[in-house]
Amino acid sequence: MQMSPERAAEHAQRLLDDPVLVGALGRLEAQYLDLWRNSLPEDREAREDAYHALRGLTAFRADLKATLTAPDFTSRQKLRSK
Repeated sequence: MQMSPERAAEHAQRLLDDPVLVGALGRLEAQYLDLWRNSLPEDREAREDAYHALRGLTAFRADLKATLTAPDFTSRQKLRSK
């Protein structure tokens, strides 16, 4: 079932405004930043894991925000692949 861009934007906005989701993402971001900052110099793998987790959170937020502005899902996919 395909969702209209307008309906998808409504859902995305509800998620972006949801205090439980916003709180969870904020706590995860703080946790990953803490792991990254406090990693030992020799703990490259843990630092990279935290970095990639942060990038994932950023990409998740960006995708929701793109849903608010992209004219349709296809164009959003094209933007991500560039």
